[in-house]
Amino acid sequence: MKKKKIEQQVAQSFSNAQPDIYNSVAADCPTRAAAVAKPKNTTWGWKIATCALSLLLVVAVVFGGVMLGRNSNVPNEAVAASVTLDVNPSVSIQINSNRRVVNVEALNKDGVIIVGGKDFKGVQLELAVDAIIGSMFRHNYIRADANSVLVSVDSKQSEYNDLVKLISDEITVELKGQEISVNVVAQWIRSSDAASALAAQYGISLGKAQLITKILDNAPEGSTYTAENLVPLTVNELMLLMQNLDIPSDVLSQSGSANDPFVGSDVAKASALERAGLTEQAVTRLTCKIDNDDGLMVYEVEFVCDGWEYEINVNARTGEVVKFEKELAHHTAPVGERPTRERVLAVALEKAGLPEGTDVTSSQVAFDDKDKECEVKFSYNGTLYEMEIGYDLELISYQEKTVPVLPELPSENQWLNPSVDNELVRALLEFLNKKYGIDITLENTHGWEIEKETEHGRTTYDIEFNWEDTSTHITYEFECEMDSNMNVLSYERERVDSFYDTGV
Repeated sequence: MKKKKIEQQVAQSFSNAQPDIYNSVAADCPTRAAAVAKPKNTTWGWKIATCALSLLLVVAVVFGGVMLGRNSNVPNEAVAASVTLDVNPSVSIQINSNRRVVNVEALNKDGVIIVGGKDFKGVQLELAVDAIIGSMFRHNYIRADANSVLVSVDSKQSEYNDLVKLISDEITVELKGQEISVNVVAQWIRSSDAASALAAQYGISLGKAQLITKILDNAPEGSTYTAENLVPLTVNELMLLMQNLDIPSDVLSQSGSANDPFVGSDVAKASALERAGLTEQAVTRLTCKIDNDDGLMVYEVEFVCDGWEYEINVNARTGEVVKFEKELAHHTAPVGERPTRERVLAVALEKAGLPEGTDVTSSQVAFDDKDKECEVKFSYNGTLYEMEIGYDLELISYQEKTVPVLPELPSENQWLNPSVDNELVRALLEFLNKKYGIDITLENTHGWEIEKETEHGRTTYDIEFNWEDTSTHITYEFECEMDSNMNVLSYERERVDSFYDTGV
């Protein structure tokens, strides 16, 4: 009876010490054949010694298992470092000085899906990383076109390089088997009031907040980057923006490069050239780069032709031109007297390709007698036009920017069901389908709620709805926020338990 009780204690201790992810990672471990011992003749003295040794071994295993199951009560289970893995899901791994897991915490709703209630306590860091990255891949957060992982390490500086190499190698090997060339970006967490405040304000990981503050600190002059615009972006999209910035490698290390999940630079250049009415052979200094313009991911296409410099922004998700600018590379101050406002507007309409007398809104004309030019602004059919026209009525610069026109929505705190003509809903579904690589349509969704809120002169829309993945029969609840320009400010997806008739 005593022997049986001891065996049960050993089994229980081992069970407590092992998380239920063991089976999912055991398949990756090599199997070692058991050695077969030949029977030997023994004496009574040898038998007694063997029994005593066995008893000591059992006691050691029991004691060790119990202590392993009581990790928080021994000194070496104190947290020595923490590692955060950010993709869109954010998961924090706390480890002890032996690099075994003390705790794993999901930092957002997508992280909850990834962790899935698993008990990682006591597992080696490498196995925990494998399991979490594998779960991110299976849930489609890591894909060939979304291949970036942010690794943020909070540890002693002397431990940082070894931990980064260990984790980077594990991630690379884990995803290599899925034929994904991963882009691992690593940073050492440093105390920063700005990053801490940003993380608290938007409910994101400290690692992602620190990355965003680095982008804002190194943003090029004239950029429209704001924390509000960058927070909703995935790590892969943030990495695409960072390709245009000069951030020292000792602050942020990177192995690999972020893949482009959008329509591609070739499509963007073709759209820009078509809008300008030019061919690639007719232009010089043609460049194309990913950028973020007031919260919208765009390709910024620039080139020169016939003394004009062009800058054209193309929606990265749709391939549509959303901003068109051109200005003379070199010009001298025009001569002549100040023209009338009506004459300037007539010229501006002609340059915009609109018939004379077109009824435009918010038309403005500002004269500059010193430089002998005037600035013209007006809106028509959802497009904002801005031009500089000389007193000689020659065009100096020209700009178009698409301004989405939203359908009329209810006043504050009123709810509605969307129609297929609601451009706000269309833009949101297109955004989510691109983000998650899924196929949500208005027909396979339900439970829509849209609330319009205006605060301090700024209008936003809180949107909720449910979608069932017909391939898995899993229902997801989406909670999103958009602004009046149809930019998605935040988005979350949470799995909802659903029961259905299996026909059994």
